Amino acid sequence: MKSKTNKTLGEVLIGEAALTLLDEKTPVSWAGILKKLESRLADEEDELRAEVLKTAIQDVRAEMERRAGAEKNDETQSIESAENQNRLTRH
Repeated sequence: MKSKTNKTLGEVLIGEAALTLLDEKTPVSWAGILKKLESRLADEEDELRAEVLKTAIQDVRAEMERRAGAEKNDETQSIESAENQNRLTRH
């Protein structure tokens, strides 16, 4: 139960970080959210809240890695598709 609660609280902290970026009129990005969470962790004195922040930071990093991997796969597929198209149109 604790991990589910931490996950939910982590999602709230991620949302708060995004709202802070919006309030600052800064583009919202995963990197920006990560920076805000890391900044809050550095200042956090409550041990339980620090654990939730660490979980949120791990979640954001995992999402960034997942998206980077997906983009790499998309690029590879685009290159392969272009190569296949070239093979089909050459005479």
